[in-house]
Amino acid sequence: MTEHTANIKIDPREIPYRIYCDYLVHIMFPNVDKKKILNNLQLDQCEVPDYQIQEFRKFLNNQQFLVTFIDVIERQREFQVAHRCEVASYLTIALYSDFSYLSKILFTLLDKLIKNDINKTPKLLLRATKSVAEKLLTNWLSLALYDYLCTMTGPSLYDMCFKILLTVELGPLDFVTHQARFALSQDKILSEEVVFEKLEVQAEGPDGTRSKNSVSVLDCDTISQVKGKLYRAIYRHQPYSQQPSLDTLSLLWTPQSGQSGSMELCDYDERMTESGAEKKFNTLKTYKVQTEDLLTLTMFNDYHQAPMSTIRSVKRQTVSEVSRYHLVKNINSDMDFRSPAVNKRQTSSTSTTKIASEAFLPSLIRAKDHLSKVLDSMMTSVFMESNNIPAAIKCLFDYLDSKTELLSDRDRQDPEIAHVWKTNSLPLRFWINIIKNPQFLFDIEKPPIMDSYLSVIGQCFMDSFSLATMTLNKDSSANKLVYNKEVNLYRKAVDKWYRDVRQAPPVTLRTVVNDSKLPALPFRTKFAVSQLFGYARKYQSEIAAALPTQGQQFTRSDFEVLTKPRS
Repeated sequence: MTEHTANIKIDPREIPYRIYCDYLVHIMFPNVDKKKILNNLQLDQCEVPDYQIQEFRKFLNNQQFLVTFIDVIERQREFQVAHRCEVASYLTIALYSDFSYLSKILFTLLDKLIKNDINKTPKLLLRATKSVAEKLLTNWLSLALYDYLCTMTGPSLYDMCFKILLTVELGPLDFVTHQARFALSQDKILSEEVVFEKLEVQAEGPDGTRSKNSVSVLDCDTISQVKGKLYRAIYRHQPYSQQPSLDTLSLLWTPQSGQSGSMELCDYDERMTESGAEKKFNTLKTYKVQTEDLLTLTMFNDYHQAPMSTIRSVKRQTVSEVSRYHLVKNINSDMDFRSPAVNKRQTSSTSTTKIASEAFLPSLIRAKDHLSKVLDSMMTSVFMESNNIPAAIKCLFDYLDSKTELLSDRDRQDPEIAHVWKTNSLPLRFWINIIKNPQFLFDIEKPPIMDSYLSVIGQCFMDSFSLATMTLNKDSSANKLVYNKEVNLYRKAVDKWYRDVRQAPPVTLRTVVNDSKLPALPFRTKFAVSQLFGYARKYQSEIAAALPTQGQQFTRSDFEVLTKPRS
């Protein structure tokens, strides 16, 4: 990392936060088609007649019915974890406008969950997402802490992601295997020494914008890697969704040596170096690009319509013609540089796996040192701000403390149980999700090498909340060894923060609701209610059997009339 890039200060106004509806969809529906869900919610169309939607809203706003509804469908054998998460998320949207009522439903469901599971395996309580209550808790925290997330933790988390990319760009990064000279994970370190030279080039974007400073690239970078570096340097912090695909950009090289005209640079053409059955990706070194040369990004179509007298072209090759490698030759010649998931299974060379963990430590520590300040800043915002404890956290932790009274006499003497519950509910359920998936909060790309960094940082984060003794030896993972010192320091900070939260003045649920500052829901709720109504129809007889026959506002007959199809 150069002195210039290491000291870059990010203006909070430049941080590309996702628009609120995108954030909600990414948090609530992480494993489904985001565009489809968002489209359904925004169109707010459904096949259920409006009169049934309106009547079912009244049922959902009755606490006794809603708790019974959830209890019944959760007992159905075919109602799997994915369905529980879906119900919790649609319920969050349906009740969004009444956060007070949503909060009451959450804690009522948690009461039932804790009562049923507390004396089975108490330390596993809230560890997984196997119930509507647990997913609802994740959603509730994501809403209640959204303002805190954006104002307190967001800037340091974004800064860390930004610095990760800068750290990786200090050295070679294999375009195919995603292994790097500067990696934070043992399995992502380049297994071979790569000789390279840093170049400082001038950069120009498709709209003619010039980079304020020269851009650092490496002569071993592929052309696609250079495109990415140039674009990020010129249009720093532009939302990823607004950036053109690198495939739609051409890269033109204008030498400063007096050579006339420009030349298009390509990842693969007739210049590719052949090695057996494989060909090596072109790099800047292939074309003999020099420091101070001008590299221009232009839209692919614009380039091909330019006068050919001013641009020297090359013969491109199709992707499927040969097997390709970048820095390290592929062990399996069938590797596909377009498929990181496939490559991950195919790139573990035997020479690399035999190297002891200690051999990786110097490289890992160099990468860690580049991130030490931003990591400390992020950790501080999460569990060292004792004078700015969100009301939702105080309320939740006090609630969990109160539930220790339900433990058996033996378990009640174990002080670790309350600590574990708090760790399972907040760091494991909320913070780690954001730290490992910053693209949920920011409109950014998360390339494979960043994912590997965040996995190690996430493990360091969770180890900081653990009460288990860390026993390290020569067989321990280098990933564990690299943050051992920091984890011990962070654990002390976590213990102090947990004590500070416990000693803070109590807060009411009303305070949580008032402090949450929820933005207006960016879509209507009819579609969400219709999805919940679909479950009511599917399990009509089971739900009806659990409802009172009389004496209540919403009886069995009322429900049967509502869910009965009308001709």
